[in-house]
Amino acid sequence: MIYNKFRTILIDDKLKLIPFYLSKDYKSTMLKSYQDDFGVRMMDGRSESHYDYKTMMNMYNYLNNNGYLFMIYYDNSPVGDISIIKNSEIAIFIDANYRRKYIAKRASKAIFDFAKSIGIKELFTTVYSFNKSSFKLCRSLGMKIKSKSKDEYIFIKKLN
Repeated sequence: MIYNKFRTILIDDKLKLIPFYLSKDYKSTMLKSYQDDFGVRMMDGRSESHYDYKTMMNMYNYLNNNGYLFMIYYDNSPVGDISIIKNSEIAIFIDANYRRKYIAKRASKAIFDFAKSIGIKELFTTVYSFNKSSFKLCRSLGMKIKSKSKDEYIFIKKLN
């Protein structure tokens, strides 16, 4: 499989990662997804509230300009995003209606392969201590705990 910032990563017949561009359907669907207080809290630890349009666009602009940002599509519908920031940090967000379908696990495995293909040797992610689902996901992906504090774990994945 050939990877670069301009190619779609086909995972299977239902799941694909598309390099970020701001389509109308993606923007409206993901804005609704980022209105989910629980999901936003699990992702970035913010307890105050969900993302508004400006916050979401600032996030997408930052991720797209500082690494690799992919939109996650399942059955031709936008369901989330996954990114690798230049410092080799990965982040993923899945719409609440599509969680527990192994989308995050399959997208993460694909992003590991992509990272390896562009010469990245190690990835890391931060998981908040209250986010049990992401903790389990990281463990199931073979990620190891590099450090931990009262509030968060730092997981790493060495790419062989």
